[in-house]
This record gives sequence, structure tokens and C-alpha cells, in this order.
Amino acid sequence: MKETQPESWAKFEANHKSNPDAVFLKRLAEELDRVGALDVLRKGFKDINATFKMAQFALAHALNPKTSEDYRKNRLRVVRQLHYSEHNENCIDLVLFLNGIPVATLELKTDTTQPVWNAIRQYKYDRLPVDPKSREKEPLLQFGRRALVHFATSCDEVYMATRLEGKKTFFLPFNQGRDGSAGNPANPNRYATSYLWEEIFRKDVWMLILGRYLHLERKETVDSITGKKSIKETLIFPRFHQLDAVRALLAQTKAEGVGGTFLIQHSAGSGKSNTIAWTSHQLASLHDAEDRKIFGSVIVITDRKVLDSQLQDTIYQFEHQHGVVQKIDDNRKRKARTRKRISAPRTSSTRWSPRANARPMSPITPSPRHRRPRLSSYLVNRSRMASRPRSMSTPCARPLRKVSSSTCSSTTPPTMCSGSFPRSVTTSSWNLARPGSRLPAT
Repeated sequence: MKETQPESWAKFEANHKSNPDAVFLKRLAEELDRVGALDVLRKGFKDINATFKMAQFALAHALNPKTSEDYRKNRLRVVRQLHYSEHNENCIDLVLFLNGIPVATLELKTDTTQPVWNAIRQYKYDRLPVDPKSREKEPLLQFGRRALVHFATSCDEVYMATRLEGKKTFFLPFNQGRDGSAGNPANPNRYATSYLWEEIFRKDVWMLILGRYLHLERKETVDSITGKKSIKETLIFPRFHQLDAVRALLAQTKAEGVGGTFLIQHSAGSGKSNTIAWTSHQLASLHDAEDRKIFGSVIVITDRKVLDSQLQDTIYQFEHQHGVVQKIDDNRKRKARTRKRISAPRTSSTRWSPRANARPMSPITPSPRHRRPRLSSYLVNRSRMASRPRSMSTPCARPLRKVSSSTCSSTTPPTMCSGSFPRSVTTSSWNLARPGSRLPAT
């Protein structure tokens, strides 16, 4: 902090003149307990008038020299045999730190003596987030608060978990796959799991995972008996095949430019939605070798309603900045039309009492003509109208003329002609133009 943010540190020292180093560590621990390590690493924290960034992640371009210099000053450390508890003598084989904040733990086993299942069992029964005797929490092992992922590693296989909860802890494989099956391919010169420290734990890749892949997913669940709603949090860490697919797409697109067509084969339950979300988000900010942005926008299309809803929620949670991600669905359109009717002029009028400063009386019910939207707004958004089902009836200033699915008049927009409908559109639509008028081609 003193090297990369001297101005913020000067403000902090002025506010805490007595032992500012200890006060800083206390404030950092409080923020980690409150919002978690991922949020602190990405957003930093504020103390009175001093704001600190706890990590600098690489940008998609090199246009900002100061940011590039701060990125090189990140400190990544490895601690062996870390004693993490004040209540017992347990220690973890390896713990990875980023600027003093623990982000990952590893239990290592040698297959000649103990397979990877022994490391998994060790996490489940010996690395408990709550000490069984004192009933006090272990800060390092709390979900999302300190270490974000836990690896069980042997010479042949790697498994990972983001939440430790005793015997209910669920581990996912972090293996490369071997001839279409589980495991890792044989490495004649090194261990089969050498990719973990030679590739995944390299600074650039590890910082990329922490900065752009790790994701805290929040889902609302309803108790089937009581009906009580609750929020379930899941920390998503990319599996190897997801990370490999996204990185390969980005690297080839950056090298060859736009226009490529690719196919990613996934099995059921392999995390297709997250792979699509990671790919779309990083394509949106991808720059070429000359630091020019490649894509202006990214559109995600799916052909299944269930997957469409799941994709929307996944992609939307990846980015909370307003205007970056926009959901497209019937509910949003319906709500937009409702808001437009409410805010449009002459949609309703209020009858006032003649007395001064009197409260408004009951509103007058508007007549149907007040709710008719202007025709021009529908002509501007004619492409949106083409995707509406036939059963939807919308008030319009002029009678609507039905267009046959087998004919196409000169006044019909090209998107309404036969044979040009998307799969989700019915075989007939409505022509909103006046008889005899022409609309520009879309």
C-alpha cells in the first residue's frame, strides 16, 4: 500500500497517528469478514477519506502505463505448512496469498503412498470451518471470507472445492481429461499434474482467474414446506475445460480477428452457461495487438427457454455496472410499455379541490384514446413488433392490416415477408404502415 498508493496511505496515517500499520490490518480483517476476499480484492475498501485498492488486475489493453506498473507490483506468495488455527495444531500444506490476502489452499499427496482421495478426506474431516471443541470459526476456512478455493492434489489428479462444510463438502475435478475420459494424460518428463503449477499458478493466468473468472452466484430458493425465501450463495471457480475453452477462443480471435466460427463440445452438467458468460464478457473487452477494441457488442442467442433464462441470470450477475449487460425478454418489454404508458402525457388526469394547498382527490379514469401510443414509435421499433406473437393485441392509432404468410406487399417491411421469420415468430404478422406507403428496408 505504501509503494503503490502513497497518497491514500498519507491520509490514513493522518487519521490514525497511533500505530497505523496495526489499524490498517484490523480494518482489512473487518472488511474481509464483512464482504469477503473476492470483493475486497476487486473493489478495495475505504476508511474515512482514504481509499485502498488491494490488488491491481491486468487491463485488456496497455494504454494506461500507471495501471501496468501497479499490476507488476502485485505480490504473490506461497507459505508452506501454515498453522491456521488458534485451537489446534492443524496445518495446511500450501497456502497462496495475493498482497497478503489468502486466496487458495492446497493439500498435497503422493500416489505411491496416498491417493488424492486422502487429501479430499482430510478437507472433509480435519479441515473444518468451525473448531469442533471450542465451536469458534476458523477465519481461513470460512466460505468466501478468506481462501476462495481449496485444491486436493496428487501426482496424477487434482480436485477442487470452494466451500468447506465438513463431510458435505463437494469436490469437482480439475483435470485435463484423458482420451475422452477422466483423469490426466501421462507426462513422460514430469508429473501428470504439473500443469497446475506450470500453467494455472503462473502470475498472469492466476491473476486473470481471480480478476475475471471467479464469480459469486446468488440464487433465490423457496422452502417447499414453509414457503420461506432465502438466498443461496455459490462461489464459481472455472474448471480446467472451461478455462481452456475460453482462453483458446480469445487467443485465436485476438490473433486472427473477427469472422471465425467455432464449436465447443460440452457434456451435460459441464457448465455451458458459465463458459458462454465468461466468453461473452471477455470478448466485449478484447483488444488486438495494437490495443484496438475488436468487438463493439456481443449478442448471445439460444434456442431453449430454460437455457435462455439461465444464461440471462448468469451473464447479468457477472457484470453489475449499469448499461453493460441488457436482458432481452418479453417481461422486460412488457414492463417498459407499462412505464411508458404511466409516464406519457395525457395518460391520466387528476381532479383537484378548489381549496388552496388541498390534497388531490381521486384520479379520473382515462378513456381508451388516452392510452393509444403514437404510431411513429411503432414505426421506429418495427423490428421489435415483428417478434411479437400474433395473440398479442396492442392499441394503435390506426387499424392494423394483416399480412398473409404467402404474400408480401410493397408496403410490408422485409422482416415481415414470408420465409424471413425467426423460429420464435408466428407465420403471420401485422403491417403498421398506411395503405400505399413504403417503409425503408431494414
